[in-house]
Formats: sequence, structure tokens, C-alpha cells
Amino acid sequence: MNSSIRPRHLIAGLVALLLVGLAAPAWALDAYRDRRGLYYGLGIGGGNVTSKTDGSEGDGTLGFNIRGRLGGGVSQQLTLDGELGMNLHSEEFAGGAEVSRQLYTMYVGANFYPLKDTGLYLRGMGGMAVASVTVDIPGLGSDSKSETGLGLGAGAGFEFFVNADLAIGVGADYQWISIEDTDINMLSVGVNANWY
Repeated sequence: MNSSIRPRHLIAGLVALLLVGLAAPAWALDAYRDRRGLYYGLGIGGGNVTSKTDGSEGDGTLGFNIRGRLGGGVSQQLTLDGELGMNLHSEEFAGGAEVSRQLYTMYVGANFYPLKDTGLYLRGMGGMAVASVTVDIPGLGSDSKSETGLGLGAGAGFEFFVNADLAIGVGADYQWISIEDTDINMLSVGVNANWY
């Protein structure tokens, strides 16, 4: 048996035991904490985006999402926030041509926790959205176009407190964005961290 493997297994086991020991008090906490007061959060995930322009529907594209929010708890069951979001997608075609799409959202949102003793939440949001497309063709250069419109969204998820201030959650939402003659539909799934 290779003796260099044993210390690695021992160290990995000790680290796992240490992490479980540190997490034990959090697991012993109730599944509900006070959400009142100022909070900020960060979310990452992915989303499928489809667009429809003048009746023609495009193929869905997968993109990377990142969101940041700042808000406050109105009560133990209702939080209000401002959210900045970004969905990025890039695709390369034959000949080296690259098309990059960015969706930026600036929303006002609300989370409602219908069951006081759980982390289940329902989310609604709405505001402004900006879609930007950049086409880069080797030897010909690049061209960009941006348009602004309105967006609405709804979703649901579940969060749990890992300590008195930090809640980790998973959620999904659907967003409908209308920009001039284009309707954009985005279905997103992600992981969130909120500090209360």
C-alpha cells in the first residue's frame, strides 16, 4: 500500500470532521430566523433564454447568471429589494465568428414567506431590462447593438439559515422581457446567499 495516500485520507477526514463540527450548531438552529432590517445578497446560476421577434421564435440558449440585491425586511414574512442581474451567453460559429449576448436587469422585487416556520418563499419582480448583442467576425471587426425595455418575473425557492445572519437558498424564476419588437423569455435556476 502506498504510504503517501494515508496522510491525505487522514487530513481529508479531519477536515470533514472539523466542518461537520462547525456546522453542527447551525443544524441545531431553528429553520427560521428574523428577516427584518437591512440585508444584501448574491446569487449565481444559469438560465435558458428564448426570444421571439415579429412572430419568429429563436432557439433557446443557455447562459450564466449573476445577481446582486440590497433590501430590507418589512416583516418576518416580507422583504423588499432592489436587484441587479446579468445573464451572459457567448457562441462561436464556423470561421471564428463569435456572437455574445448580455441581458442586464434592474428590478424592484419582493420575497414573501407564506409559512413562518419554513424557508419557502415566493418572489415577484419588475423593472427595466437592457439587451445587448455583439457580433465579432475575424477580419471584419465587431458590431454591437443595445436596446432597453421592461421586464417582469416570478419565482419560488427555499432558503435556510446557516447561522444567525446568513441564509443560503436555491430558487427558480421565470422572466418575461419586452424590448421594442422582441419578447424574451428566461427561465433561471440558481443558488442565493443573503446576509441579514
